[in-house]
Amino acid sequence: MNKGKAITSIGLAYHAGIRKPFCLLFRNISYRKLFLCAIYFVYCISCFANETNKIVLLLSGSSQVYQTVAKDTIRDIKKKCAIEEVNCSGLTFETVVIDGDTDTHINDAQIMVVFGTKAASDANAVNFDRQMIISMIPKQSSINLDDKLSAQRVTRIYIDQPFERYLALIKTIAPRASRIGLLLHSSDAPQREPMIKAAEQAGLILTIGMVESNDDIGESLSRLLANIDILLALPDSRIHNSNTISNILTTSYRNHIPVIGFSSAYVKAGATAAVYTSLRDISHQASDVVLQMLRNENTEGQNLTAKYFSVSFNFEVARSLGISLHSPSEIKETMLKGISK
Repeated sequence: MNKGKAITSIGLAYHAGIRKPFCLLFRNISYRKLFLCAIYFVYCISCFANETNKIVLLLSGSSQVYQTVAKDTIRDIKKKCAIEEVNCSGLTFETVVIDGDTDTHINDAQIMVVFGTKAASDANAVNFDRQMIISMIPKQSSINLDDKLSAQRVTRIYIDQPFERYLALIKTIAPRASRIGLLLHSSDAPQREPMIKAAEQAGLILTIGMVESNDDIGESLSRLLANIDILLALPDSRIHNSNTISNILTTSYRNHIPVIGFSSAYVKAGATAAVYTSLRDISHQASDVVLQMLRNENTEGQNLTAKYFSVSFNFEVARSLGISLHSPSEIKETMLKGISK
């Protein structure tokens, strides 16, 4: 048996998964040949390990929302691997739903994509020591306040929209409006001046009503509505919650003031329009970051705002308030042009 045949036989035996003891394969082989075979064997193991990269998607629940975003993320990754010519051979996926009674073993994963604050707080995520993406979390999340996760190995993708994107929507659907009102919780007072400055740069005047608790909302809102053209609602559950939304929307409508919200649900409840992060937007951005990791680009320690966005409108409310709206796609295109200037 020559050297080439000896090495080939070992390699074929390994790749074919032959289970007989390896010592039986070494009969009549010299020590030198045996040494070469051992080196090849180690090399094959290394190759095989590199070909089985696993991505775990850790979900905060089993609801349709999480199942949909996980499915879309996997599909996007596969599609982008093909389009961007990234080597994704051997890439596998596993979707895991957090369950307090289940001990999930995910140590063999190369990348973990976490969806929601519950999953990000789970022991599986906290103890994971490789690259991780945390998505579907707001900036207000306790994940950012009391964080056990290593900042160096975690990339966060917030669902919050950049403030300038709300202003772009306002300027697109109500170009004659110049006075904007906003209710802001007192604990977020440091954001006040940057927001006012951003509005000024967009050619708008921003008036902010400070709120300590739900009891202050009615009075602060009344003062605002007397001096503004549009009310902007940002995603803050301390102000906009199940106990206050109805009153905010009803009072604004009675004063003929349109409300710009932060979710499609807010629009259905009576807001004129909203800009927000949809499930499709979430999966699209999460897959972007996964592709960066697969290309070995540096993504560590990033805190990203929503890159992609969706818009929604209540055409009936808009019409009754004298606002003429084009199609969502046209409005989104106009917004993107305005933001890019």
